[in-house]
Amino acid sequence: MDVKSSLGGRGFGSVVDAGSALLALTPQGELTIFKPSEKEYEKLNSYKVAESNTYAYPVPAGKGIFVKAQNAVSYWTFD
Repeated sequence: MDVKSSLGGRGFGSVVDAGSALLALTPQGELTIFKPSEKEYEKLNSYKVAESNTYAYPVPAGKGIFVKAQNAVSYWTFD
């Protein structure tokens, strides 16, 4: 899998190890969840988690994730 193209290409982003998954957050507020393996990364899901730009790492906490956008912090839970 070409991770660069699946995450929107250029720019920077934040990647966090969340145990059995990796969380990747783009500056455009898209959170992508990957299952890592030795050979490839399997995209499990992606979510739009902010309407404004995001510049901080996503923070896993409990059963959810804190996301810091330009003017707000939100807590997301996923089923």
